[in-house]
Amino acid sequence: MNDEKLITLLMEVDFNQVEAEVYLALLRNSAQTGYKIAGITGKSRSNVYQALKKLEQKGAIVQLQGDSSNKYYRAVPIEQVLEQQERAFLVKKENISQAFKHLKPEEDDSQIYSLQTVSQVYEEALKLIRNTKEIIFVDATKLQLAKIGVELESATARGVKVVILSDGSYHVKGSHVINFQYYTPPGRSYEPWKIDWFCLAADGDVFLIANFEPDSEELVNALCSSNVYISGWIYSDMLYEMAFNNIIGLFRKGLSREEIWAGINDYASLFFDCAPGIKLLQKKYSEKKQ
Repeated sequence: MNDEKLITLLMEVDFNQVEAEVYLALLRNSAQTGYKIAGITGKSRSNVYQALKKLEQKGAIVQLQGDSSNKYYRAVPIEQVLEQQERAFLVKKENISQAFKHLKPEEDDSQIYSLQTVSQVYEEALKLIRNTKEIIFVDATKLQLAKIGVELESATARGVKVVILSDGSYHVKGSHVINFQYYTPPGRSYEPWKIDWFCLAADGDVFLIANFEPDSEELVNALCSSNVYISGWIYSDMLYEMAFNNIIGLFRKGLSREEIWAGINDYASLFFDCAPGIKLLQKKYSEKKQ
C-alpha cells in the first residue's frame, strides 16, 4: 500500500495531513528528533514540532528520556493507537447517551424515511432486530441475509421467533426457514428478480425494505418506518407470503391431503399469533369507533 493511501487512512482516524506524515515517518525510522523528521518529510520544523505535540497528546507517539536539548520521539504501534481511540470513543458515547437520555419524542414517529447509504441501512436493520420483542419476518437474498445473520441468531437466543423466507443456502441458528418456491401460472415462464434485497417486518409495528444492485453493496433504495398502520399491513403481507410458499412446498413434496392440512396448521399455530403492532392497530380502530 502506497504512502498516499496510508496517510488517507490515518486522516480517517483524526490525524491531519502533517500529523499523518510525521507519524508514518516515525514508524519507519525508529526514534528521531523533530529536526530529523522535518528533513525526512520535507515539512517545516515549526509544522513538524506542532504535529509532534499533537501526536503526543493523542497518544500516538512517546518522547524518549534523554538529553533535553535533543528530544527523540518514537511511534506507538497503530493497533495501540486505535485501541486508545476506541476506548475514548466509548467513554464519549456513554456520556453523550446519558446527556440525551431524557430527550424523547413527544409522540410516536409515524413518518416513512428514505435511507441514503448502505451503512444507514445496516445500522437501521440491526437496531430493528435488537428491538424486536416477539416475532420478525425476513425475506432476503443470501448475500444480504449474511449481513444480518449474527444479529438474527441473537434474537432467537432471547426467544424471538425469526421466520426467514430464503433458498436455505444461509443458515441462521434457531430460525424457522420457509423455502422460497418458484411458482408461475400455467403458460408463463419464471423471471427471477435481477436485484438483491432484504425485507424486515417486526412485531407488526416496524418495517425496513432495501434493494441492492445484484451481488454488490450498491444501494438502489431503502425505506423504513414505525408507522403502525403501514407496518401492520406489510407484516401481514409477509405472514401470508410465507404461508403461500409453505403451502406450495407441501404440495411439491407429494404429501397427502391430511399431511398438507397438518403442515398448514403447524405454520398457523406457530406464527398466526397477534403481534404487538397488530394489537395496537386493533386498539386504534376500536378507539375510533367509540
